[in-house]
Amino acid sequence: MKDYRGDIISDFRRLDNVIRYLREYQRELAQKNYHDSVLSASAYQLQHLYTGLEKIIEKSLASKNIKVEKSASYHKRLLKTYVENFHLAENEIVFVADLLAFRHFTRSAYGSELDATLIRQKVTLALTVWDGIKEKISVQMQLDRWSAE
Repeated sequence: MKDYRGDIISDFRRLDNVIRYLREYQRELAQKNYHDSVLSASAYQLQHLYTGLEKIIEKSLASKNIKVEKSASYHKRLLKTYVENFHLAENEIVFVADLLAFRHFTRSAYGSELDATLIRQKVTLALTVWDGIKEKISVQMQLDRWSAE
């Protein structure tokens, strides 16, 4: 069975950049005269956060030889399977499920106006729960022990 821990560490490094961008955008969105492009950029980075997290979830499940069949409900079943086999707090589960729904929205929302309040809330929530999610996955996958070897 393949050891995915190196891949997951690499994914976390990439997501650290996403979080850095979201922190920057959060500061800009707190200003009264931010440019609308900051909303789009924030939505784009939130979509990246979900996509990267989903890749980590897939690799975490694969490392335990847990398979989720591809289907129309794949993304929801992937999250459900992960939660059944690994621990996330209730607020983290709600956040990831909401981020999944938002990802689907942003993929189809081209040409739409984004709700500034909603984007601000999602960015703030992402920055609030991300460290906890990252820490839990790191502990569950024993990433600290692996990177020290």
